[in-house]
Amino acid sequence: MATAQGRIEFTDIVTVTEAAELAGCTPQHIRRLCDAGTIPAKKHGPQWIVSAAAAIALRGTLPRSLGAEKKSDRPAPRRRRK
Repeated sequence: MATAQGRIEFTDIVTVTEAAELAGCTPQHIRRLCDAGTIPAKKHGPQWIVSAAAAIALRGTLPRSLGAEKKSDRPAPRRRRK
């Protein structure tokens, strides 16, 4: 769990992909939040490790325009008949 100082405890870390699933958004959006320092995360080599609690807290709070919906979650567009 994230502490008051923004530190991440070892038992509370997930990958960017796992954080995106928990938050209900895309991995790219999670990376942008990490880069901006919006959520508790640390760089481990080339990859981010993210606070699972912070990712869960994001769920349902993100507007669709910020990656809150995966493309695969959208229904296929209807084709018009001629």
